[in-house]
Amino acid sequence: MRKKIIGMVLTMTVAVSVFSSPAFADKAVSSEQKETSATLTEEWFGESKSQGIISEDAARTWGPVVSAYEESRELQFLGGTVQNQQMVFGSLRKPVVLDTEAVLEDEQRRQACIAAMEARMGIEITDAQTTTQIKNVTEENGRYVLDVYEWTFFDYIDLAGDGQSEDVSGYGVDHRLTLEKTETGYEILSDTYDEGELTGMASSDYIEPEKTVVQGNKEIARQAGVFTYDPDKAAAYADRYVKQNISGTIESGSYNPNYRNFNDVGGDCTNYVSQCIYAGGLPMDDRWFYKDATYYSAAWTTSRVQYPYMSGFGKAVENPTSKDIKKGSPVYYSNGDHIVHATICVGKNEAGTPIINSHNNDYYHVKWNYWGQSTIYYTVQLPASTQATPPLNLTGSRKMTGDIDGDGTITALDALEVLRVVVALDAAQEEKIALCDVDGNGKVTSQDSLLVLEKTVGLISAFPVEKTAAGAALK
Repeated sequence: MRKKIIGMVLTMTVAVSVFSSPAFADKAVSSEQKETSATLTEEWFGESKSQGIISEDAARTWGPVVSAYEESRELQFLGGTVQNQQMVFGSLRKPVVLDTEAVLEDEQRRQACIAAMEARMGIEITDAQTTTQIKNVTEENGRYVLDVYEWTFFDYIDLAGDGQSEDVSGYGVDHRLTLEKTETGYEILSDTYDEGELTGMASSDYIEPEKTVVQGNKEIARQAGVFTYDPDKAAAYADRYVKQNISGTIESGSYNPNYRNFNDVGGDCTNYVSQCIYAGGLPMDDRWFYKDATYYSAAWTTSRVQYPYMSGFGKAVENPTSKDIKKGSPVYYSNGDHIVHATICVGKNEAGTPIINSHNNDYYHVKWNYWGQSTIYYTVQLPASTQATPPLNLTGSRKMTGDIDGDGTITALDALEVLRVVVALDAAQEEKIALCDVDGNGKVTSQDSLLVLEKTVGLISAFPVEKTAAGAALK
């Protein structure tokens, strides 16, 4: 599907055959086979659209239903808008109806979100290709629940460049569709999903899951010696393992099955970035490691802990510009309170703008500053082709009493870390015990945890141990 259609109205009653009309394919792929949404869709998915891991019989039933809905969503990237409720798919002529006003309004709102994304990121979308893979189908009382993974590639022109050169980005989204069979087809009762910060679109019924801070509490022997970091290898790994693995086989771009997927316990973004950096050559040590699904460190899986850790290996930059974002280096995103997300730079687009990959949401070759102007960005410029020795017991560039997890701020999570030491869940080293002992009595108790909480909410301005130290300095 090519060429942006300005002001076109998508009437949801058109047949699927219209969507594949040659009228939308007037620009052929060049003989050089430059990456486009069309070529990448073929490379990554081939003929697997809409089947996923369900049986062939189920795919024959549900594939056309999901494909019809998918193609209506694809058109929204090209200026199409959802006007009425019914669409007919394929030669079967069985309609799929957007039954509730909420679903229809969500799809209309999504069109506005896509337009806002273009304006925010300074891009013009020229084409889009959407693929869906069905992960699971369940039935209860005549209603069907489909878990679907949707991947969209979109071609765009970065307006910061020459105004002509095109690039391609992509992203993956989990959907939960609820349908009801009728005499003439199926009604879509709901579609629950969240596209993340890229488009800023989430369905009206989407409830953000409670996020669990993924922590590790074990240690492994530090790997001493020198290392050479290769950003090209880190970027190649990032491209290789960016999307969910739906078929159960090793697909192009799918998650690495040798690592746990942390999306169900708070997010997989930092785990993915760690994998990329490790593939680039940074060795694991006693604070940054992954051994198996139950044996890993907080700096490997938690963005707010990883940033100060990585700062010990390269140049940390707060509020970076595009010139500061280097290939193979992590980029961190703060909501104003603390860092909540991590991505990795995989290179630059045709306009010279750095682009990133990420998990949760799964993003491919997206402009690095897609979160918008209110976001506080950070990066760490990891040295390329440079040898260095990983520091022992690294806690980041800022150490302060009460900041147990080393992220540069004192929060309730630090109070929880104190309690872990109290009940011996954490075999703390001497340095960590000193950070936990905020009352200065030489022991770590629940009173220290309470004091950390009090400072978090502003009930105290300083810990007793800090007042004692200040008094001693005056003597």
